[in-house]
Amino acid sequence: MLQAQTTPLLLMSVLAAFGLIGCGGELSSAELDPAPTGEEEGVAASGVVANCSLGGSTYRCERDVPYGNHPLQRYDVWLPNGGATPRPLVVYIHGGGYYQGDKSSAYGRMFDPQVILDAGYAFATINYRLSGEFPYEKGVTGLYPPQMQDAGRAIQALRSSARRLGIDPTRVALTGGSAGGGISLWLAFHDDLALPESANPIERQSTRVSCAAVGQTQTTLDIGEIEALLADTFVLDVGVPGLYGFTPEAYNQDPAAYQARFAASFQEASPISHLSADDTAKIFMTYELPLGSGNIHSAEFGPYLAAGRPFALAQRYGRNNLAALGVPYTLRIAQPAAQGRQAINDFLLNHCFQ
Repeated sequence: MLQAQTTPLLLMSVLAAFGLIGCGGELSSAELDPAPTGEEEGVAASGVVANCSLGGSTYRCERDVPYGNHPLQRYDVWLPNGGATPRPLVVYIHGGGYYQGDKSSAYGRMFDPQVILDAGYAFATINYRLSGEFPYEKGVTGLYPPQMQDAGRAIQALRSSARRLGIDPTRVALTGGSAGGGISLWLAFHDDLALPESANPIERQSTRVSCAAVGQTQTTLDIGEIEALLADTFVLDVGVPGLYGFTPEAYNQDPAAYQARFAASFQEASPISHLSADDTAKIFMTYELPLGSGNIHSAEFGPYLAAGRPFALAQRYGRNNLAALGVPYTLRIAQPAAQGRQAINDFLLNHCFQ
């Protein structure tokens, strides 16, 4: 039986490692400038502006743009200075166990959007509804986890503004760590959420992407499968059960009952469930922890998606794998944070759209 951990998921290993999603070259140890507040330099709270400051440089940006009615359904988009248009778009999806986190983490230790922008790419960072207010149970709360659905809608909204922003809607990359990486992989593998017959032009946009570069990511969100993959030393934290609206303590009182009730939800929420032969997005995965760590950010999730290892477990759950389907991928295990960061930078800027 899994042990229960009652303290909230701190994600400290992924936060340290997801300094690994800076882009390009060596990272400075200095903090990036905070996101514009709307009170600096005459910047409006929302709308394209000419003078958004980031790390001592100035870019055009559009902040807190709504893509839905909930206050968390917002994104920021930043545009490079010069460069050819239409330009690729890199979308950062924050982590936090599906119940916490914010798009503002893109402006601190978690990401370095300046290198993306200075390479001539557009950059966006999104918020999404969190599991504490919006847990997921398939057929009860909806078809898809709200966190995944929101990220897909944000991509649709960005694509709907592609011409105005000078973005190439056919070249969209996703990146993120832990939960943000899981959302990225879910969208990379899931059937398109576009509704071609919708009267809403945003809903007609595709949610498919060119590539996903992720760190410390759980490729399955089936608790029983995670337990088997990470072995008996694994401690169940609040993040994964919280996605479905229950606690580790409740689950551990009767795992079989929860696995039966939430089987369809586990299946739908897991990125690996949607991997199929028609998937073409390039995948990059890096893990700071080695195999055998028994941690929710342990590296076992990578080989499980990449090559179906352990094979007996993949066979038991009927899982496809990237290698068998010919989906291009790169997997790095036990990567120090700086090396992982540089590798993701290189993938996003030099390999993602090639």
